Amino acid sequence: MLPSNKMKQYSYYWLLLGIFILAGESSAGGISVDAGLTPAENRWMIRVQSRQMGASSQPSTPARQMKVQANVLMAAYGLRPNITLIGMQGWMNREMTMMGAVNESSGRADLNLIIKYLIHRTNTRDQTLGIAATTKLTLPTGEVGFSDDYWSFTPGVYLSLRRGTWAMDASTTYRIQDMFSQQDAMDRGWEYTLDGAVARQLPLGGLKNMALAPVLEFNLLVDQGDHSSSAEPSDTESVVFLSPGFKYTYGSMILESLIQVPVWESVPITSLEKEVRWRVGLRLMF
Repeated sequence: MLPSNKMKQYSYYWLLLGIFILAGESSAGGISVDAGLTPAENRWMIRVQSRQMGASSQPSTPARQMKVQANVLMAAYGLRPNITLIGMQGWMNREMTMMGAVNESSGRADLNLIIKYLIHRTNTRDQTLGIAATTKLTLPTGEVGFSDDYWSFTPGVYLSLRRGTWAMDASTTYRIQDMFSQQDAMDRGWEYTLDGAVARQLPLGGLKNMALAPVLEFNLLVDQGDHSSSAEPSDTESVVFLSPGFKYTYGSMILESLIQVPVWESVPITSLEKEVRWRVGLRLMF
């Protein structure tokens, strides 16, 4: 094979790999405490988040590495006391290294539109419980190399519980990829997530509007890519993250940060293994 053709082939592989890694990464997830609650009616919540992610090849395969910075903007509006409309847009910067060659690129990711519906909420002197259902639609509006190039549908359920200074959260989602595909020879891929979090609110200086909350999250991600109907799926990736972090609250502003450490991973031999991730974000309520 000619060198130019080989480089084109590698570029194609990197493009597929980049899309696979970025799938689902444009959501403003993480620091998930309070996810089961919705903003008050006619209130806005703006959330900006920056994520640093990386992946590298396994020891038995040629050396490859990918680094990604994802910058995400989320805007949520309380349409009704029990209905929240959310829009999320991500911008990606990517650096890929293979065979000593470094390739850098940047672009806009796919747009996510979400409706959150509050199923149940209980407020008592001792605790607050919120259960919400979500429906997310991912539109293929991203730039080449940063888009899935198809529509995706992701239903989910979120639960939040507050007891005194403690807050607990759990959520699960199931992403149906390529939902409008007409290719009979292909089985649609899917993505499943299960997340849990616990935090404790620690007032600072006796002030009610200022607090620091240590956070510990558990994150499971299972990803199955599209595959031929005649072939057995062999590219399922599973990873478990243990994620310590913190939330600093001052009035209607929340500063948050999280480190995601992969503690267990099962991936095909040709796939890249996830590295430690880091994210920082800011939330404002109006």
